[in-house]
Amino acid sequence: MAFAIHLNTYCVNSLSVTPANPPAHRPVVTVVLATYNGERFLPEQLASLAGQTHPPERLVLRDDGSSDGSVQIVRAWAQHAGVALQEVGGPRLGPARSFLTALQAAEPADLYLFCDQDDVWKPDKIERALGLVPWGEEAPPALCATRLEVVDAQLGFLRLSALPRRLSFASASCESLLTGCTMAFNRAFRDLLVRALPEQAAMHDWWCYLLASGAQGAALYFDPTPTVLYRQHGANALGAGPRGWSALLARLRRFAGPDSAMRSRQLDEFARLHGSALAPHACAVLDPLLAAKRGWGPRLRAAVAAPIRRQSLLATLATRLSLLTNRF
Repeated sequence: MAFAIHLNTYCVNSLSVTPANPPAHRPVVTVVLATYNGERFLPEQLASLAGQTHPPERLVLRDDGSSDGSVQIVRAWAQHAGVALQEVGGPRLGPARSFLTALQAAEPADLYLFCDQDDVWKPDKIERALGLVPWGEEAPPALCATRLEVVDAQLGFLRLSALPRRLSFASASCESLLTGCTMAFNRAFRDLLVRALPEQAAMHDWWCYLLASGAQGAALYFDPTPTVLYRQHGANALGAGPRGWSALLARLRRFAGPDSAMRSRQLDEFARLHGSALAPHACAVLDPLLAAKRGWGPRLRAAVAAPIRRQSLLATLATRLSLLTNRF
C-alpha cells in the first residue's frame, strides 16, 4: 500500500488520511507506565509528563516487582501533580505483558500512551498525538508512532532514529519498526488490542504494529518529528539496537539461534487472537507464512512468493532464506 502524506505525517491502512473531528469536550488522556527498578531516571520522566502542553489526566502504573523506590516515586509525583493514579498489581510478567496487562485494566479514556521509565518526553508529545489520532466515540481504531531522538544517560544527543519506510502488514509480519514509548492510540484501538492478551508477543510494540497495520478499518500514522528522548544507559530492556557490524552479527545470531522461530510463533498466535478482524491484504501475507510450517512445499512457495517486504532488499532476501530453511 502507498503512503499518504498529511500534516507531515505518514498514514497507512487508513480509510481517511485526515483524523476525524473530535467532540467538543476536553479529551481524557491516560499514560500507561510499566516500571522495574527505575528510580534512577523516573523523576526526569515524570517531570516531562507534568511539563506537557496537554498534561495527562490519568496514569496507570504496573510495577513488575521492583526492589527500589519506583512505586513510591510515582505515587508521590501523582499526588503532587494532581494526576489520577491507578495501580495494577500482579506477578512478574516482563515488559510486553506488563504493559498490555496495565492497558487492559485501564479505565476508559480518549487517548492512551505507553511510557517507559527511563526516557524524557518532549513538551508537545501528547498535544501532537491528539492532533493526529482520531478520538471520540465514533473514531475507528487508530495508532500513531513517531521518530526518536536517541540520547545517552545524561541526555546528550547521539542520533535520530531511522525513518521507517514501507510501513505495512507485509513489513510487520517480519520486523518491528515502531517503538512503544512513541505510541499513542484511541479507545477503539485499545479495546481491540486488549480483547485477548498474547503469550507469544515478542514485544508489545511489535504486537501493536501488527494490529494497526492489519486490522480491518484501522489507521496507522507515523509522525517523523521526534517526540521522545530515548535514553540509552546500558540497562535498557531492549534499547535502540546495534548498528553496523554489531547489527549484522545480531541478525546472524537470530537466524541461527534457538529463538529463530519467534516470528512464526508470534504470527500463529496473532492469527488465533485477531484473525477474524484482519483485512484481506493482511490475510494475504499471513496465510502463506503460517502454511510454511506445514511442509517443504508450502515453505518453498512462501520463500519465493509470500508478499513480505522489509526495509531493504537484502533484509527481505534474508527473511525469504529464513522461511526456506524453516528458521522464520
